Amino acid sequence: MSQTPSSSIALEAVLPSEGEDAMANIIDWDGPNDAAAPINWSRSKRWAHIIIVAILGLVPNMATTMVAPGLDGVLADFHVTSSAVSTFAVTIFLLGLALGPMFLSCMGEVFGRLPVYHTANIIFIAFIIGNALSQNIAQFMVFRFLSGCAGGIITPSNGWRWTFWLLAILGGAIEAATLIVMRETSPKILLERKAARLRVSTGNAQIRSKLAQKLTLQQVLAQALVRPTILLIRSPVVLVLSLYASLVFGVIYLLFTTFNGVFRGQYGFSAPISGLVYLGLGIALVLGVGIFGSLNPQIQAARMKADGVDKPKPEYRLLLMIWLSPCVALGLFIYGWTVYYKVHWIVPIIGTFFIGLGAYFVLMPTQPYLIELFGSKGAPSALSAMNVLRYMGGTFLPLTGPRLYRALGYGWGNSLLGFLALLFALPPVLFYKYGERLRAKGHVVL
Repeated sequence: MSQTPSSSIALEAVLPSEGEDAMANIIDWDGPNDAAAPINWSRSKRWAHIIIVAILGLVPNMATTMVAPGLDGVLADFHVTSSAVSTFAVTIFLLGLALGPMFLSCMGEVFGRLPVYHTANIIFIAFIIGNALSQNIAQFMVFRFLSGCAGGIITPSNGWRWTFWLLAILGGAIEAATLIVMRETSPKILLERKAARLRVSTGNAQIRSKLAQKLTLQQVLAQALVRPTILLIRSPVVLVLSLYASLVFGVIYLLFTTFNGVFRGQYGFSAPISGLVYLGLGIALVLGVGIFGSLNPQIQAARMKADGVDKPKPEYRLLLMIWLSPCVALGLFIYGWTVYYKVHWIVPIIGTFFIGLGAYFVLMPTQPYLIELFGSKGAPSALSAMNVLRYMGGTFLPLTGPRLYRALGYGWGNSLLGFLALLFALPPVLFYKYGERLRAKGHVVL
């Protein structure tokens, strides 16, 4: 029986095409209000996750510096006299922070964020306990580095080991909270799980997630290592700002290694009181958070109005850096020369306040600037490049401290670092003035 053209057209309209069949096998959220999407979770559930992730980040950051006040006890117990080894005992943790996340973050792309949180935290706790149980300096250094890869004041009579037991207890408590409260938040992983369930329930092996990842773990790892390197080589903005972050981060950890000698040796502080010298940096960072949170939106709005644009330019993020980052140099001059001339102890601490304030406005504005500059595709690589150099600076720059201060003293030694900080304060001015022209030439292809 022959088929008329009109009946053929009607039949084609009823039967789905191959393209429609393929689209039907693509799994997405059930509309913009799908309760399974993390963005649609209740406000309390989202805040619970934010708080736990913040604490997960806080505990390892405490571990970077809490050892410093009790370092003399570590050195005495292990009979260490080398100034380089004593400094490295503080900063080697940062080397772990530089290298570990480059590998662990890749796991999140393949296995999900939650397993990575659990794994990293458990590894961190295990090696922190290793620090507490160390019997020699080699064990101490290895465990400290590995705990950094995964991710204060304490009563002197308790000994330096209790610093690590406290960190282990805090890590265990937050791990328990993570197990109870946190759930997977990666849209890619959640949609892949949904697709897997549908393949089982329907028997349709063609069903796949809209965000299905075709790359293997090895390919994801290669990207995580190669892309930041490409940006450092081919993007002057990423390279210069990463070096700037590296310098100020290194300066802060260089200060940590001098505090015992300056405030306990020169000013006669006792062990528990010496922990208070960190208040200058701490107050500066808290104040920096308030200043950035209140002024940044106002500055963006004012510049948009002045430039007659509806969307903020990435360069607006640099204004607070331009204005306040020179505080690093000012603080170094104050700290160095007041220690050299043995001025009252409060004045060097005021110097550390200015160093901390300036450092905050180097590190904080850089992150949103790079995110807006490179977009969602390139921003993770740009931030990874900056973090690696930043932690490398924090690890190795302090090792130059003993030789620097022996050669130049606290006055000229810190002044040299201050002049370097002033030199690095110039590029953000140029990026602000010519950044739009650089962006017009196109981004680095990743």
